Amino acid sequence: MNQPIVGIHWRRDELIARLAATLDHAQQAAHHLLLPSAWNQLDEAAPSVFLNRAKFVCETSLLLHLASHVPDPPAELSDRLDHIADLLTPFARDHDTRLWMRLRPAMAAELGVAHLCLTAYGRPDPDFHAEYCASLTQTSVGPSERAAWKDLEAGWHRSLGAPLPELDIAAATRRTAYNQGQDVICGSREAAYAVTHGLIYASNFGADRPVLARPEADLTADLEAMTARCLDEDDYDLGAEVLFSWPFLRAGWTPTATFALQVLAEVTDSFGILPSMTLQSDACAELDPAEQGAYYFRESYHTVYVWGLLMAAILRTGQPVPRSSAPSPPGREAIADRLLALMPPRDREPEWIKVIHSSAVIDRGALVSLIADAGVRRAILAKDFARAHQIVQTFLEADVPPTSMVLQAAEMLARLAQPVGTTAAATPVPA
Repeated sequence: MNQPIVGIHWRRDELIARLAATLDHAQQAAHHLLLPSAWNQLDEAAPSVFLNRAKFVCETSLLLHLASHVPDPPAELSDRLDHIADLLTPFARDHDTRLWMRLRPAMAAELGVAHLCLTAYGRPDPDFHAEYCASLTQTSVGPSERAAWKDLEAGWHRSLGAPLPELDIAAATRRTAYNQGQDVICGSREAAYAVTHGLIYASNFGADRPVLARPEADLTADLEAMTARCLDEDDYDLGAEVLFSWPFLRAGWTPTATFALQVLAEVTDSFGILPSMTLQSDACAELDPAEQGAYYFRESYHTVYVWGLLMAAILRTGQPVPRSSAPSPPGREAIADRLLALMPPRDREPEWIKVIHSSAVIDRGALVSLIADAGVRRAILAKDFARAHQIVQTFLEADVPPTSMVLQAAEMLARLAQPVGTTAAATPVPA
């Protein structure tokens, strides 16, 4: 009998309902954040009111774009999307946007994203498009040096009608972060975003399967390690974005990815939204009542959108989320429990630990890779290398393929075992 990994069915109607809730949040956010006063509480070092508002308009238009590609959308989605398009249109093509495109032609492509998305949605504006094209072409300013995923983004802009120079997308794809092995232990959030954004634009928001220059198994191993990191840091924004990768790759959902979906869903159901790392109830309570709504939506909209985009990605690509898997082999759950016991303690445990301990139905044996990844990363960042070694050795007893995190931890431990100042022969790592 198959063992449950998650306690949520992930039927189409549930995915639709969760996406609809995100669109409702977007409508409410628009009513608050399209007002100039919504950004007045920010400090002087923050970007201008216009740029903050433009970012919100852009991200809302990306939600509109992906959600509008859900196959056979029910009326409850279509009506909400039409309303959001109505709210965005005057701000996507207003006087300030036209002026900024003329002042900053290097920014014009990104300032026009909402216009491109609205045009693709069936709301063209030929006059604005002519000004947009003029800003991009009537200038000697060229693109600045940028990360490979930004070239993929520019290629996506071009596919929607931006008059940008033709780029060597194949070369950018080979260079992009998702085609390179990642530092999953110490890598920055920005490095992780380079992976997720590369996959977003290489897949055309799920319309195409990204071109891979390395084995898919190596990429998904990195993605699983990134998922473990996000769960262990309660980083739901980046975590949900990493989970885009499974539908965009048309890859089968792994136990780690499936469990991460459950954790994010349970957090969403508990809080009412998927909370961001910057939304602070104490800070909100200190504001005047008239300012609290703007603060709430300003700090929440991005992470809520990412959750909705994940629902739309699953629906668009038709990648069903499994509710169960083959039971883990005898003894695997005992290894999972030993790994949990080796986990370096924290003052406040993340939500995934609460979920894994509170559920009587989850097959913990299926999650040994996730538990080992989170534990060994905690140990190494705490410089508790003896515990890291214990975790690696215990994980190897599970007789499962080594994860990117465990491999990199073993490599690091092997390097640390060599006296500083000596050149050691290559040390084998777990196979």
